[in-house]
Amino acid sequence: MASPKRASCFRWCKTAVKNEQYAKGGNMSVLQEGVMVGGTKMEARVLFEAAQLQARVEALAADIAAAYAEKGGLHTITVLNGSLHFSSALRLAVAEANATLGAVMTSDTIHLASYHGVDSSGEIQKISDLTHSVAGKHVLVVEDIIDTGKTLSVLLAELRAQKPASIAVAALLRKPEKLTVRQDELTEDMYVGFDIGPEFVIGYGLDYDGRYRDVGAIYALTPAVGESASA
Repeated sequence: MASPKRASCFRWCKTAVKNEQYAKGGNMSVLQEGVMVGGTKMEARVLFEAAQLQARVEALAADIAAAYAEKGGLHTITVLNGSLHFSSALRLAVAEANATLGAVMTSDTIHLASYHGVDSSGEIQKISDLTHSVAGKHVLVVEDIIDTGKTLSVLLAELRAQKPASIAVAALLRKPEKLTVRQDELTEDMYVGFDIGPEFVIGYGLDYDGRYRDVGAIYALTPAVGESASA
């Protein structure tokens, strides 16, 4: 039987290994054999490890904390479900960068859907609405990814109709090649984590049919050797 000291060390060592795995994106065993998408086997390639994501979130938070330091408040709107991980990390990092702002920061959520499988349908479905008006507030919309930009442009137009004091967007990822809306339909005040290519991505809140949200890193899905991209 292990002594209490050795048992404690064993538990700590196991925890340390798990933390190191998460910093690199979690246990890859669930993705090593690929992801089936509509009958097509896709390979998962690491785009950003968890440590890279955290560092970028902290950098964005520092910029946001500085920008809103003299505005007396910040109201975040998290776009569900994909933005939950990013939004939580971002808001905590903003509060750490500016404790005064963090203490008065408020938040709300809205649930919009436009994806079916790996494709953006272009049709926006509102599953749940905001619970508070944004009138007179300094609003920061928190998005996981800007793809075509259509969902975001519709949301921003709806928010502007409520006459907020200001409106900005924080997006973890953006796909410049896939944007179909003009910049003036979005906003000049944007905080973007990373620009990426057109690949479908999973992890860190981003999903495929509800799965892979809780993988610690972000992965791009591409057809495996011998597979077509027709799915």
